[in-house]
Amino acid sequence: MAVLKYYDGSDWEPVASALVGPTGATGVTGATGPTGATVGKILQVVRATDATGRSTTSTTFVDASISVTITPTLNTSAILLIHTAVLEYAGSNNFIVSRITDNSGTAISGAQESYFGAASTTDPNSYQTLIAYATPATTSAVTYKVQFKKNSATAGSATFRNAVTTGQLFAIEIGA
Repeated sequence: MAVLKYYDGSDWEPVASALVGPTGATGVTGATGPTGATVGKILQVVRATDATGRSTTSTTFVDASISVTITPTLNTSAILLIHTAVLEYAGSNNFIVSRITDNSGTAISGAQESYFGAASTTDPNSYQTLIAYATPATTSAVTYKVQFKKNSATAGSATFRNAVTTGQLFAIEIGA
C-alpha cells in the first residue's frame, strides 16, 4: 500500500490524511496553510453578463451597463471581482480607460484604471480582464460596476464589443 508523504524540510514524513500538511490542514476553513496564512473558502459567486455593445466618446467615466450586487455573509469577507470584455478603440492616439467601482463610485484596488488602445492604428481589438480585490467590511448589499471613458478629446470612440463576445462581471466572496 502506498503512503502519502510530505517533506518537512529535513525528512519525508507520512501524512495522517490527504488534507493534513506540514503546518496543519489545507483547504479547510479556518485552518492554516504552509505559510501560516488562514486558508479562505469561496462562500458565493455572483455573475452578470452583457451581450449589448457599449460605446462612448466621453472623456469622463460613464457606466458600462454591467454590475453585480453581492451581500457578503461575513463582515470579514473579501470580494474578488473579475470583469472580462473585448474592447475596441476607433481612432488613433487615444486609449480606452476602464475601472470597477463600488456603491460610492470609488475605484476598487487593482482595477482603478486600465488602459487599452494604440498610438497610431485604428480599430484595434483586444480581450481585457480586470481583476480587483475589495474588503467591504459589511454584511449589507454592495454593488460593483464597470465604467469606461476615452483618455483624450481626440476623434474616435471607446467600445465594449459585448455583442460579439459577451462581457462578464463576477463577484466572488471569500471568507476568512
